[in-house]
Amino acid sequence: MQSSQRRTLAVVVAVLALLGGAAGSIVVGRFHERSLRRLAAQLGGNARTQARSALADKLKLIEQQAMSAAQLPQIRGQIAVFDPATLADGFRSETWWAPFRNDFSVYGVARDGEKLEAVEGMTPADLDGAPLIAQARAHRTASGLLMAGAKRWPYAAGAAVIDVPGRALPAVIFLGQAVDQAFAQDLARKSGGAVLVSDGKTALLSAGDEGEQANLKTVLGREANGQVEAADGTWAATATPLLPGLNLWTYAGVGAQADEYRHDETSARGVIWASALVIAGLALFFGLRRPPLLGSAGELPGGASARGGTGTSGISGPGHLMISSGPDTEDPEGTTSIQKAPPRPAAQNVFGRYVLLDRLGEGGMAEVYTAVTYGAEGFRRTFVVKRLRPEMVNNSDVVAAFIDEANLAASLVHTNIVPVFDFGKLGDEYYMAQEYILGRDLGRVNRRALAVEQKPLPLNQVFYAAHETLKALDYAHGKTGQDGKPMNLVHRDVSPNNILVSARGEVKLFDFGIAKAAGRITQTQFGMVKGNVRFMSPEQARGDAVDGRSDLFAVGLVIYYALSGDSLYAADTAYNLLIKAAQGPGEKELANLAGLPKEAQRILERALQGNPSDRYQTAAEFAQALAPFIVGAHDALARTMERLFSEDIREEEARFAAAAAAGQATAEAGDSGSTAPTGTRRFAQPGKV
Repeated sequence: MQSSQRRTLAVVVAVLALLGGAAGSIVVGRFHERSLRRLAAQLGGNARTQARSALADKLKLIEQQAMSAAQLPQIRGQIAVFDPATLADGFRSETWWAPFRNDFSVYGVARDGEKLEAVEGMTPADLDGAPLIAQARAHRTASGLLMAGAKRWPYAAGAAVIDVPGRALPAVIFLGQAVDQAFAQDLARKSGGAVLVSDGKTALLSAGDEGEQANLKTVLGREANGQVEAADGTWAATATPLLPGLNLWTYAGVGAQADEYRHDETSARGVIWASALVIAGLALFFGLRRPPLLGSAGELPGGASARGGTGTSGISGPGHLMISSGPDTEDPEGTTSIQKAPPRPAAQNVFGRYVLLDRLGEGGMAEVYTAVTYGAEGFRRTFVVKRLRPEMVNNSDVVAAFIDEANLAASLVHTNIVPVFDFGKLGDEYYMAQEYILGRDLGRVNRRALAVEQKPLPLNQVFYAAHETLKALDYAHGKTGQDGKPMNLVHRDVSPNNILVSARGEVKLFDFGIAKAAGRITQTQFGMVKGNVRFMSPEQARGDAVDGRSDLFAVGLVIYYALSGDSLYAADTAYNLLIKAAQGPGEKELANLAGLPKEAQRILERALQGNPSDRYQTAAEFAQALAPFIVGAHDALARTMERLFSEDIREEEARFAAAAAAGQATAEAGDSGSTAPTGTRRFAQPGKV
């Protein structure tokens, strides 16, 4: 190819590379913008659901108060000899009506028809309660919103039948409360964002963060759209019809996740432009440089060989030393190859077909090691071996519990649960082998983040870890036995130390050693407390019966720990800590939730309810509440693991590779069936079994 053609081609390739970089950057920007807008839309839908639920709860409460008012003896006595003036006077001054007088601005009674009498708070002509009264007579109670007053303002109202024997048509008590600032503030608090009541033209009422209120005011007049996302995707506003011509706008902000998206976008654009510049640079370098002048013997000027050797140093030829990163070989041209071999452990601990490495910890029942097993053609695999302590082999209860744990763990097959692959007996020693996940438990991840980056893990990564843990619990809680009956399995030890984060950002739950399940040989006696007190539900701390909702409470405590860097409960002694756990979160603990992001505060307020009936009822329901906040969190968590543990994990992989090589050599020497020597190596790395 002529030099001019080569140069032209080089310039064309460089220009195309730069254009590709620009196009790729635009595509990435639009992709992240769409992703952010989709997330905002999801959060907007959640906020609308929360607001609707809060409004329904408010109306239900008014309905219940109407039922209470209908049971008052004074009201029931008035109906028989109905005197509207006397009843109205009682409404104004009597102590028996004081609680309702304080809570409601409008009230009255419908005796024979649907017209309200003895009305206090506004004139009867300005109050049309007929639809609500008819509904109450049909269903005994009713509640809803209506427009009332001379200025046609929204009211939340409730009605209930007054039980008086002998009446052909039951009377109805009516209570009304204006939708005022306090009402709006309550909705804003429960929905997790600002709210605004609009007639389609103006903001009649708004509450919540002032900046969020300002954003809501920009969407007035767009109620027909149902939902509006900000141009930059950082928030969404959703309209809910309340009454004809009246809408409730709710605000949902993406919050800290917007920064994560921007960071991902910047990183992706950086990679694209770096690649484009490298391609353009290489094209120009090779296209515009002068070609080397070769002699007739294929030599460079000065007599050096143009062929080069195979070593990585680039220095080769007869009599030269080549530094190689490959296996020990003799160079075809007579060069000497020297490599740095991977380190091999000083001593081997062969336990059956496993080579024991680091001793992770020891408990009252067993010891735990990392281990490798080896096979033909260089096969190797890493496990965690849990070995029953030698002094426990004659304790039938301990042996039964160990076998029981292995059987239960082996039956749990789920992508978010660390699996058990092997169980056996070597001599007098029982053992089980679990898959080894290259990673760290969530507690260690959080401590490293605080130490290295001076802050806990980001919200979306914490929610992702909790979401994946809940997927494991959803599977475990729904597990059935071989007879097809529910096992009613409860983990009972969900804590940061039992949630594993892999180097690739995967999350897995492990250690079902104290799990409660129907059919287990070993059962915890009623009143006994097992588990980590700092991550324990109140009913478990009291020794009461527990179900899957106890594990969900523990997940809530794990979320708080991971976001704040500390456990929710604090006490000076273990006993006092147990007492706090048994009582559940008090005012001090609940006040601590205010320091978390709003999204977490709203979710944990429900997850950490002392009464199990007030919590999320299933792991799937809890996971669904977290789902809108975890977009892109898997990859982000993998990057976090790379930042925090890359060097540790590389050293760990090298040590396993060396141990596997040594184990392979032992197998080839015919010693693969030997048992561990009595002087088993000990590692000063205390852990939890």
